[in-house]
Amino acid sequence: LEADDKCDDILKSYGVPQDLPLMCISVRKWKNNPENFEEIIAQFCDDAYEKYGLFTVLMPMQQNVDFEIANNIKNKMKNRAVILGTNYPISTLMSVMRKMTVCVGMRLHTLIYAATSIVPTVGIVYDPKVSGFMEYMGEDRLIKVEDVSVERLTELLDVVCTEYGSIRSHIKLNIYRLKEKAKENNELMKKLLDGGAF
Repeated sequence: LEADDKCDDILKSYGVPQDLPLMCISVRKWKNNPENFEEIIAQFCDDAYEKYGLFTVLMPMQQNVDFEIANNIKNKMKNRAVILGTNYPISTLMSVMRKMTVCVGMRLHTLIYAATSIVPTVGIVYDPKVSGFMEYMGEDRLIKVEDVSVERLTELLDVVCTEYGSIRSHIKLNIYRLKEKAKENNELMKKLLDGGAF
């Protein structure tokens, strides 16, 4: 996954502050979401701004599915936030992700973009694929969606902010390892398609 150079213009067009650290939030409706899920996320975002100066950027990965919940969260917040559109190529979304300081996500693709961009994450697990990816990356900042609370999310964010440098170094190491495995997969596939033995 490669990023383009359009992020600055896009963030500027949404009025995203240039002088604040940014927190990407990517959530979705789900049957196991707590009844007050939107209020929890909104309060967490407000607290993150007041404690760490993190400005919230809501990123709906599937616009027709995720925009409503993102908009509801934004409207429940005391502090300003923005919602990004998703009608951008992957390279542009990647470039935007690289501007983030931290990512809190349910969507697997958001967590993949964050990892590739060396952005520390907090994963909200609604499906085993999310915990599977985080565990494969050696990351343990996870919370099951049914257990989401302001307190628990804040605890995990505190870990990110306290251990930021070491977490980024850990991600870099694991991303390098995964890229090497991807190259090996490509070579094995070529051999298979050419009728060769492994």
